[in-house]
Amino acid sequence: MIDSAPKTSTSQRHISRRAFLGGAVVAGGGAVAAAGLATTSLGHRVLHHFFGPGYVAPPSRATLTPRPTAQTWPWTLDPKNPLLDVLPGSPWESSAVFDPCVARRADGSLWMWYSTRGARPSSIALATDMSGTGSSFARYDHNPVLTPDPPESAPATAITRPSVVALPDGTWRMWYSTNSPAGPAGTAWIGTATSADGIHWQKHGVPVLTPQPGWEQPALQCPNVFYDAEADRFMMWYCGGQLYEPDAVGFATSPDGITWTRHPANPIFKPTTGWEGYKVGSFQVHRVGAEYYAFYNAFQNDPFVSQVGMARSADGVTAWEHHPANPLLIPGPPGSWDAAMVYKPSALWDERKQRWDVWFNASQVLNSFERIGHAWSDRLW
Repeated sequence: MIDSAPKTSTSQRHISRRAFLGGAVVAGGGAVAAAGLATTSLGHRVLHHFFGPGYVAPPSRATLTPRPTAQTWPWTLDPKNPLLDVLPGSPWESSAVFDPCVARRADGSLWMWYSTRGARPSSIALATDMSGTGSSFARYDHNPVLTPDPPESAPATAITRPSVVALPDGTWRMWYSTNSPAGPAGTAWIGTATSADGIHWQKHGVPVLTPQPGWEQPALQCPNVFYDAEADRFMMWYCGGQLYEPDAVGFATSPDGITWTRHPANPIFKPTTGWEGYKVGSFQVHRVGAEYYAFYNAFQNDPFVSQVGMARSADGVTAWEHHPANPLLIPGPPGSWDAAMVYKPSALWDERKQRWDVWFNASQVLNSFERIGHAWSDRLW
């Protein structure tokens, strides 16, 4: 643990649209969807550049799969949303801030590591909320805290989607996913880094997980790591499949956070039907009491929309029970900052308040700017 907080600067709110993958901006009037982009010659070239010549954009229609009516679970959206906005003048954060990971320190403050997108390579930055409310994050003055440079043994053009764990000895461990040229390590692999203070990081230098033949190809992304102190082992839930958005969730364990053993039943969580019938884009797990609770974002194909749901399991691997009120966090009304997509949640169970806090990224328009928001609910399940 560290004795003092990093120097931070408050972020200003800006009207913005999200940049496309890799920092390339898709600009124009009205809603910009991948399906619409693919109908133009330029659109075909852009999509095929990022996703390969075989990429077919998902269709788009006007209606979502209806929300289940058997049970409702009200969530409070933070009136300060979006809590973290893009910075138009920043070479790192001008296009998107996304895929947060939030941890609570012993002093009650909250630290958020998040992904960036701008003119410079996508990297990982830090913001802190010294109030511990989850609603008042200020950026670290010297962001980003981890970038693709220095390079590792496998090439990487971006480092994103951090998962950060504080260990009993006071040190920090981070796992992250990359974007990389197609090669032996795939188009995305998972790496790790260590830190004494959560700010200054030392990379391991070698991928700890690369996609294997089958459902994981060609990309591994969105690691979520939990340290099981009782068993003295690391548990990782990760996503594999297509680079644009992954398809399903795998599980692995490790004695040291570097050498991982995959579960023989992988993938352990897959798309089902309706709102989560197409892809599972992230899977963030916490153990509360005797059960494991997962917040995840999933996609339906027609229209192509991401929403956030919840599931639980006795062992974190098998017999996942989907919450009957899913999806819990859905896109907002037309014109709102989260009108198109709600992505990749990071959740914490606050034992003192007896509530879930969830941070997530969202977009107003598909393949436009992404920002980070916050919601909470005062029940466990």
